Parts: sequence; C-alpha cells; structure tokens
Amino acid sequence: MVLEVDEKTKTGETELDLEIVLLEEKEEERTPLPPYTTDAMLRDANAILKIPAKEAMKLAQDLFESGLTTYHRTDSTRVSDVGLRIAKEYLGDDFTPREWFMEGAHECIRPTRPIPKDTLQRLIQEGVIQVEGITWRHLALYDLIFRRFMASQCKPYRIKTARYLIRFNGREVEEERILYAEGKAVELYKWSVWVKKELPVGKIRVKAEVRTVPKAPLFTQSDIVQLMKERGIGRPSTYATIVDRLFIRNYVIEKNGRVIPTKRGIEVYRYLASNYGSFVSEERTRLLEEKMDAIERGELDYYKALKELYEEIKQIT
Repeated sequence: MVLEVDEKTKTGETELDLEIVLLEEKEEERTPLPPYTTDAMLRDANAILKIPAKEAMKLAQDLFESGLTTYHRTDSTRVSDVGLRIAKEYLGDDFTPREWFMEGAHECIRPTRPIPKDTLQRLIQEGVIQVEGITWRHLALYDLIFRRFMASQCKPYRIKTARYLIRFNGREVEEERILYAEGKAVELYKWSVWVKKELPVGKIRVKAEVRTVPKAPLFTQSDIVQLMKERGIGRPSTYATIVDRLFIRNYVIEKNGRVIPTKRGIEVYRYLASNYGSFVSEERTRLLEEKMDAIERGELDYYKALKELYEEIKQIT
C-alpha cells in the first residue's frame, strides 16, 4: 500500500498510526479522452515514452511525411469523416462516433489507416507499405497516436471508485481512488486512468517514508509544454522549439527527467525581469499571440498592431 500525505513528522519518527474509514464506493461510466493535439502528444511522448519534445516533433514530422499520420501541428481535436470511418473499421462493435468538434485549421492527430503498430511494422518489413527511415522510436510514437485516437472513438468505459477518510496526528484528509477500470478504451489507452489498490479499513500502523520536497517544483518537458498550453504561450508549431531553445542557449539542463535552470538561465531571467519585465512577461506574450490570432482572422489591422508595438518599444530605447 502506498499512501502519500502532506504532513510533517517528528524528528526520527518512522511510523504513523492511521485510521481509515470507507466513505463511499460507486461505479460509473466515463467518456474516453479526446484524440491528440500537438501539446497533448508532446506531453505523452515525454511522460510515457521519455522522448524529448524536439525529437517527438521530428518523429511526428516523419510519420506525417510518410503518410502514416495526419498533420501534427494542430490545436484541434476534431475528427473528420475519414477518421470516423477508419475508427469504425478497426473497432467494430466497440465503435462510438465522436467528432470531438473544435475549431481549427486542421483536425486531430490520428493514424491514416486502421492498422495497429505490430501490423504496420510487419507490412513495412514485407514491403507492402513502402516508407523509409522508420525506426522503433517512430513506431512507438505511432502506437501512442493510434491508441489514443482509437480509444477516443470507443464506448464509455466503466470504473469503480472508493472515497476514504484518513485520520492521523489529529488531522483528517480524504482520498479517492480508482479501484478498477474496464472497457476497450482502457485496454487501448491505459494511461487515461490510474488504478490503485484499495486501502485497508480500520486502525493500522504504517511505516513513514519522509521525503524532502524542493521549494520550487522541478518540471519535466511534458510539464513545461502543458504550462505553455494552459497559459496561452506558444502555438502547436512552436512548443518543441521553445523548449529546445532553452537547452541550446544553456539556460537549462536535464537531470533524471527534470529540467533544471543553470546559473546563466537564472541570471538572464533576473536581468530581463528587472529591466524589461513588462515586455517579457507571460501576460505580454499571451496578449501578443491574441493579437496575431485577431490579425489572422481579419479582426485587427496588422499595421495598427505593429505601430502600437513600435511605440511601446521606443519608450525603452
């Protein structure tokens, strides 16, 4: 049993007395996750396959150019009629059509054929499908794209959850766990749910493992891409490039899968933040991207936007 709680223990204390109460158990259906957009694909490639963002984009580019997947620079989860037909052919009775409609110039990232990874690998080896330079890393990313897309077109899957009340050291915390999950969507894309063991109910004494947590969280490349998406920084075509630039300029290094700022990175950040804070902030980046989107939609004159930006920059030169 693994149970994580945010609690300071007394010096030298290696055991805790817990009282665990089962509050509720229930079964429910859940809709599978939507197919991949660029940011979601980069996050999974890094978190699941341990592939850096830059390499993941290169692999996706190769898969696209080989005709194995659709365009990989997209922020849309929309599924075309062709995509629905491909999913239906593969899934059969497990198929439940979902367009996952979202506006965008492209559709989601998906396979172009109803062919799973192992079959694709055999067809390439036999020369039935003729593509060059496809490595096992290409196939690993293809498999991830295939599974996520097919899962998104499956019937809802069933889960059983349990909600517990945990008392210790005069405190009370609640924890909800997924005890099991079943359905074709979970079989295809198991990373959509985290199944844990049920907790023993009653009073128990457990060993405590004390962990030191850094004041500032250390992010993976996957976390950074997710933050950029959430905060409106970058576009599908630039997520990997932005992360890669941090490494190229020696602003960060990677250790044990975590991105760590270097002395140079910290000094550059401090200098820019103290001297040009309003021009390099996340808010400024987000607003500029909103203006670019408005120009692209014809809602804002590009000359007016450039003039406003020029006048602002003149104030610091």
